[in-house]
Amino acid sequence: MKKLPAAVAVAATVLVSLAIVGPGVGATIAAKGGNPVKLSGRVNVDGTATATGGAVAIHVTDFAFNPTFVKIPAGIRSITVNLTNATGTEHTFTVPGTNVDQMLNPGQSATVTVPVPKSGALEFHCRFHEPLGMQGAFFTKKGAKLVSTSGAATSSGATPTTKKPASSSSSGGYGY
Repeated sequence: MKKLPAAVAVAATVLVSLAIVGPGVGATIAAKGGNPVKLSGRVNVDGTATATGGAVAIHVTDFAFNPTFVKIPAGIRSITVNLTNATGTEHTFTVPGTNVDQMLNPGQSATVTVPVPKSGALEFHCRFHEPLGMQGAFFTKKGAKLVSTSGAATSSGATPTTKKPASSSSSGGYGY
């Protein structure tokens, strides 16, 4: 009988620890090996979606993008990305090899246009939090390799809009 309370205490400690660390950690472990694109380093997986009509909405969550992976239908050469940062932390939506590098303050939304490759995958990340796993990719098919867009037109029609400030405190400008 004394073993049961000890087991309950251990289970509670594990659950509380996971809740404190955040949802991205559990998602990374659960999705390991199942991601449609292989990215280097840690990836906080928070869903996969398919862009429709050349557009997709990506929500910035606590150190993850939702969806993390976006499938691009055949024939699409650029995608309109509607970004929303509902967190209390500054983030960026950065696509290497393009001029897409959108700062998102807490409560801010923005729309950017991302040139996408004819085939392959294109990585995106938060400049502040990539080492923490805040990255994702656009892809044309599961298992696609990362490609460079150096030959693609790199247009960015960034139009930031503010929905509502998450808080009135400042984080010092570094996303922490």
